[in-house]
Amino acid sequence: MRPLISVIVPVYNVEAYLEECADSLLQQTLREIEIILVDDGSTDSSGQICDRYAARDPRIRVIHQENGGLSAARNRGIDLAQADCVMFVDSDDWVAPDYCRKPWEAMQKSGADLVFFGFRTVKKGLDRVVSYPAGPRTKDQALEKAHCYAWNKLYRKELFDTIRFPLGRYHEDIAIMYDVLEHADGICGIPDVLYFYRRREGSITVAKSEKQRKDFFEMNIRMLRGIQKYGFAGAKRAAANFALVYMMIFSGTPEQKEYRICTKILKSVKSPKACFSGIRRFIYLLYRVWPAAFDKVCKLAGTRLLV
Repeated sequence: MRPLISVIVPVYNVEAYLEECADSLLQQTLREIEIILVDDGSTDSSGQICDRYAARDPRIRVIHQENGGLSAARNRGIDLAQADCVMFVDSDDWVAPDYCRKPWEAMQKSGADLVFFGFRTVKKGLDRVVSYPAGPRTKDQALEKAHCYAWNKLYRKELFDTIRFPLGRYHEDIAIMYDVLEHADGICGIPDVLYFYRRREGSITVAKSEKQRKDFFEMNIRMLRGIQKYGFAGAKRAAANFALVYMMIFSGTPEQKEYRICTKILKSVKSPKACFSGIRRFIYLLYRVWPAAFDKVCKLAGTRLLV
C-alpha cells in the first residue's frame, strides 16, 4: 500500500542517537508511513544501524551515498519519496508518537498544503517548549511564527517540485522556507508539541565556525530578497529580527561587511514594538542604548535568548 507520508531522515555519524530517533518513528500511531534513512557517507556505525532497522520493518528504506551534506541527503530523500506528503527528521532528534498522525489529520481537515506544530528544545540547562495556536495562518503570520526549521512541518510533496535545499550550506532551511510559504495553498498551525530537538555540542546550530557565520548571513539575505520579491508584508520585521539575531550570535567587528549591513538595518528600525516581541524587544533596546551590556548579555546567555 502506498504510504501517506514519507519521513526523510538524513544520517551522518550519529551512532549514539540514531536508535532513539528510529525507535520513535517506528512507534508512530499513523502506521501508513515510509521512513527513508539517507546514510550520507557515515564513517561510524550509523550505516550498519540503518541496515539493521530496515531488516526489522519493511517501511524503512535505506540509501547509502557519498557524503554530500545535509541538503544533499534531504534532496535525495525528496526525490525518492513515494508519498504525497513529506516530513523531515534530524537523526539526532526524536519525535512524539503522534508526530505524523496529528499533522496529517489537520491537513485533511483544513485542506492546507503546509501544517506546522510545536517542538521542545532539549539541552542541559536549556529545556524550552515552542507551541502555536491552532487554526489557519496567512503567509505573513507563518513567516513570523512558524520558524524556518524544516522539521516541525508536514508538507505536500508537490511544494518541492521546483524547490530544493541549497547544497553545501549551513542553515539551508532558512534559504527555502519563504519559497515554500509562497507556494503553499493554505497554511495551518496546531498546538501539539511533537518534535524533540536535541541541542548538542558539535551540531550545526551550536557550532560557530567562520563558514557557519557566512552561510547564516547569506541564507538570511537570500530569504529577505525573496520575501521582498513576493511582497510579504512582514519583510521589514523579518529583516530587523535577522539582523538582531546575527548580532546576538556572531557579534563581529565594524570592518566586516555583514556587521555593517546588520548595523544599518537595526539603526533603521523606527518602531521596536512593531518589529520585535517578547525578550527580543528588550535585547534590541539594550543594543541601542547600552551596547556593552548587550554584548555581555549575549555572551552569557548565548542562543537561549533566541527560542
